[in-house]
Amino acid sequence: MSIRPPNHSRRTFGFSALRFLASGFCIFALTLLGAGVASAAIQSYTADTATLHLWHFDETSAPCVDSIAGGTNLAFLIGGVNVGSAGLSNNAVNFKKALNFGPLTTSNAIAMPAGSGNVGTASPFTYAGTDGAFTFEALLQINFNPTNFVRAQPCQVLNCDVNGTGTRVFQFRLLPVGYAGGGGDTNFVRIEFINGTATAAVVPIPTNGPDVIASNQWYHLALTFNGVANTASNLLFYWTLLDTNRATANLIYATNLASDLPGVSSAANNSFTILTDGAGMSGTFTNILNNRVPVANYAGGSFLVVTTATSVVLTNFQVLLASFTASATNGASPLSVNFTDTSVGSITNRSWNFGDGFTTNTTATSLTHTFTSTGTNLVTLSVSGASGTNAASLAVVVLGQPPVIGGIQISGGDLIITGTNGTAGQDYLVLATTNLALAATNWTMLATNQFGPGGRVNFTNPLDPNSPQTFYRLRLP
Repeated sequence: MSIRPPNHSRRTFGFSALRFLASGFCIFALTLLGAGVASAAIQSYTADTATLHLWHFDETSAPCVDSIAGGTNLAFLIGGVNVGSAGLSNNAVNFKKALNFGPLTTSNAIAMPAGSGNVGTASPFTYAGTDGAFTFEALLQINFNPTNFVRAQPCQVLNCDVNGTGTRVFQFRLLPVGYAGGGGDTNFVRIEFINGTATAAVVPIPTNGPDVIASNQWYHLALTFNGVANTASNLLFYWTLLDTNRATANLIYATNLASDLPGVSSAANNSFTILTDGAGMSGTFTNILNNRVPVANYAGGSFLVVTTATSVVLTNFQVLLASFTASATNGASPLSVNFTDTSVGSITNRSWNFGDGFTTNTTATSLTHTFTSTGTNLVTLSVSGASGTNAASLAVVVLGQPPVIGGIQISGGDLIITGTNGTAGQDYLVLATTNLALAATNWTMLATNQFGPGGRVNFTNPLDPNSPQTFYRLRLP
């Protein structure tokens, strides 16, 4: 499978398939990458010089072979893991096999290189490029109801820790509804990435739009890091429905990964460090004369490199660091958001890209933009001045208009709720509580229903005449 994210990082891992089932999950491809990758239509993964590991999971018996010469085969399959399960097949592709991890109620279903009992054996393993960059990609199927509680444990996609936090490098996993261990809103399925022992990000998976999470569907899941730690939007998350018309991965979240993965040193052979009044300047630089170079441990700081008759000189220290705030980062369409530039440095121009096709250049420090289309928009501010350019990004999620309750009545012992303002065929949630002061996130979900023709709401539920006073509300998933 080759729906690829943009050239953002070095290619590191890659599954050919992974399937999460009502009874468990399967994998039919995993890829680990160590260099830039290009977009392509749906097709089988093929290894290139940037690929560090590639498992197709098309075997009928162990081991699951790493397609990279000298790679790491997965020979130790425990906890009910089965090879040869049915994969994805449609008019465009035919991935015949997948790796099946059995029921979600089963624990310790693991595929790893070697081990004993349920503990893996430590072995050498390359998980990032020499510059620290990586891309993890997997094809997976969601074959459980993503709106319901299915297990009190996460669903691991890729786990590099030899079954212990003391040796953990990273975890890349899905958090099902109701699982609170990883953080985020437990009413939704989330993607969590753990760097070492600290959670780097928890990202909600789309619940509307073309890439909505749904039962029995296959998806492309990808995570990329560009190798430049502690910079804006260096870690990107992608979630894309496997559709034969799709060739570009769907970006759903961008954040700052503050440090490289444990054990990674991104210093290249031609990097250098220069001490200047206690500040260090380091990195990999080419063609640096008459250009600016950054200062380590001084965000946005840079020197101009010039030459004299006898030496190379660092001069004209300046700081240019982009940052901004938003009055809202999620809400219903149309969503009007006020952005305020909080950048540091001498700035002559501000270039805004709102992620929805609209851009503007201004010298003003604040402006308002209205988002009208639903989806996730990556808003980027690029500031420029005498010391160069710098950029920062954040995601703004725009939701559809919430449904409106038009009437509540009792008929024949049933409670009947009617309303409008929905999208025909789209799901909505019916919530209830006896305590109106309770936060909406803590209301009880009665049911998931669908809007009828014209976006109408018509929900019937048996009413207990002995129940206390109850309040109801409708909400989009």
